[in-house]
Amino acid sequence: MANNFFAGFDRSTYPGDPLMTAIIQNTNLCWCGFYLGPAPSHPDTSWMKQRAFLKGLGFGLAPLYVGQQVTGPGSHNVTAAQGKIDAQQAASLASLAGFPAGSIIFLDIEQGPPPDPKTIVYYRAWVEEFATNTKYAPGVYCSYSKVAAALFKADSRPVFWVFNINKFTCIPSQVTATRVLIPHNPPFPDPDPAQSGVAFAQLWQLAQGTECAINAGALALRNIDFDTSVARDPSNPSSYPLPVPAPAPRPPVPAPVAPQRVPSPPHERPPFPPPTPMPQPSPSPTAPQRVPSAPPVRPPVTPVTPPPVPAAPFLPPQPPPWIPPVQAPTPVPWTAYGGCSCACCVAIAGMVSLVATTATTSITAITAIAKMGRSSHGT
Repeated sequence: MANNFFAGFDRSTYPGDPLMTAIIQNTNLCWCGFYLGPAPSHPDTSWMKQRAFLKGLGFGLAPLYVGQQVTGPGSHNVTAAQGKIDAQQAASLASLAGFPAGSIIFLDIEQGPPPDPKTIVYYRAWVEEFATNTKYAPGVYCSYSKVAAALFKADSRPVFWVFNINKFTCIPSQVTATRVLIPHNPPFPDPDPAQSGVAFAQLWQLAQGTECAINAGALALRNIDFDTSVARDPSNPSSYPLPVPAPAPRPPVPAPVAPQRVPSPPHERPPFPPPTPMPQPSPSPTAPQRVPSAPPVRPPVTPVTPPPVPAAPFLPPQPPPWIPPVQAPTPVPWTAYGGCSCACCVAIAGMVSLVATTATTSITAITAIAKMGRSSHGT
């Protein structure tokens, strides 16, 4: 069964075109490190113009940018501000070397354990700037022991390439039951990077030193580092088993929000128990059951059309009956009734005369109204 991992190597200076051709043709080494320069801690530029040639041979590449270091040779300005500057320089060098947009560029951190706080600050700033303000994706090369875990906790977006040289060696005297010798002749080891001691590592540097060498046919190359990877071309995200997506910008940290007073839930009234159903009398087994009778069927009602009412014959208007005029009564002198001249009799006589006069006036008015009615009917 074919191995799913890929053997590679890296070297500080470019070996030359003939050796690279011999290595790809005579060994199982199919990818190599590619140093960008001049970098803060790697002034050499011998790899910078070789990308097109190496890709033409079939090599995969792992571009390395050797940034600020807390110890050892190189530059030591390990700050967040310098991290942003170096991220932009790394992107410029990668573009100058011909790496396309989206390529993974590895920040080389040479510090051993324990992780220095300044390294964490520098790394976080470099990754943030590189991931959000350049066209490339971040990777990191670092120690497997404590440093990788600290960097991963600070920012887990980069692809991790760790070095652990405790399981392989190029020196026969260093071989133990747990440390394997790497010979000079192929095939060279290509174990799973997760065996490096870092479960999330996708590249692993196995061994390094002047005793590590590659015999490639008639040519040989010494003083190299042996590596293995889950991807045949570590710079290309699509060559990984699960493609490495371009990192998305990290969202800004929201401002703290004052705690809001949460109202207490409204008091809930305990549910009332369901009403107890009233017992229903069971029917007597001997009592006959009353069968409802069908509703009576009424015969349809035939509508009765009333007979037509004959029109009344036209009669010309008739004049009202003639009422003879009423003659006012001739007042009778009071003396005719006895001729009493006392005050009472005189008052009574006046009242009788007034009533007679009022009656005469009313009769006269009625007679006039009757005449007006005959006139309105044309008579």
